[in-house]
Amino acid sequence: MEVQHSIFDGDRKVHKIMYEKSSQNTPLDCKTELVSEGKVYAGLVKNVSKSSSGYFVTFSLYNPDGFVPKKLMGLVFQTATEESLFLDCEFMWFSRPSPGAKQLELCLQTNSEYILHLLDGNKNPTTP
Repeated sequence: MEVQHSIFDGDRKVHKIMYEKSSQNTPLDCKTELVSEGKVYAGLVKNVSKSSSGYFVTFSLYNPDGFVPKKLMGLVFQTATEESLFLDCEFMWFSRPSPGAKQLELCLQTNSEYILHLLDGNKNPTTP
């Protein structure tokens, strides 16, 4: 499947075509927090995809007021055993799901195996 993404690179966007196989694609609806520049934003992890370069996480940012994409951000979530985990993530791209929509859809990439705890908790997602 061919998907076009905008990659954030400092003050400019570089457009790149990425080819990712969706065979290891896991849809989720897990409440999570995004941490950027010391600010915390509520949202929802919608999807996690495994690739040869790590894991891609699709995140819906509910209220993007004041949000500025940064190259490095973090996700905070609770495991099924109520342990809080922090994932270092790299910002890849963002879009609006529809014209006039307030929320943003972000794609983040992580190499952390802690993402597997989020996938394990998919049966009973919890709020951080």
